[in-house]
Parts: sequence; structure tokens; C-alpha cells
Amino acid sequence: MSTKKEGSSIRFAVRSAAHVSLAASACLLLLSIVSILYAVSDIHGFYEEAMSDFHEWKHYADNAWHEMASVTIRVARSSEPRKRYTNFRQRFRDYTDYGSGGSNSGGSGGGGGKILHAYRQFGFLAK
Repeated sequence: MSTKKEGSSIRFAVRSAAHVSLAASACLLLLSIVSILYAVSDIHGFYEEAMSDFHEWKHYADNAWHEMASVTIRVARSSEPRKRYTNFRQRFRDYTDYGSGGSNSGGSGGGGGKILHAYRQFGFLAK
């Protein structure tokens, strides 16, 4: 008879262990699902914040681009004809010859070349 008691107590112990492991597995599974949902929610919040920042940055970039385009259009519509250069040395002389007004003919000494002309054109210097 002792073998029947031992056999049923072993079955009871195995069943108890199985129930405990099943309950522990269910708790861990539930905890994992909650953690995954929390992580997905956190990632979605980060995505929304990043997109909001991106749209704000895009607004500023578009405004800056329109400002640059308007300045470029004003420069392109200047009344001076565009000078054609035949070699690099002439172009370099025009941009670096501050005293002769951009030409190599001796000038009046007060012209300032194309760089100073650009400063005057955009209002940094008095005309």
C-alpha cells in the first residue's frame, strides 16, 4: 500500500509543479506583452515628436530658401550687363583689384571692385 501512497503523492507533486510553472509562464508572458506594448507606445511618441520637429525645421528651411531665392532674383535682375571673361587672370584681377574700380586701366582709385560693388548693392555701404 505504501507504493500507492507514494505514487499518488508523486503525481500530486508533478501536477503542482506543472500548475506553478504554467502560472509563472502565464505571468511572464503577460509581463512581456505589457513591456512590448509600452515600448511600441514609447517609440510612437518619439516618432511623433521627431516628425513635429522635422515639420518645424522644414518651415524654417523653406522660409530661408525663399529669402535666398529673392536675393538671388534681385541680383540676377541688376541693370549692369554681365562681364564675359576670357581667362582666369582677368576675373581674379576684377575681384581683387580694390583700388581701381574693377578695371585695369588705372581708374579713379575709389571704385573698389566687384566685392565693394556687392556690398553697396545690398546696402552694407553707402553709394
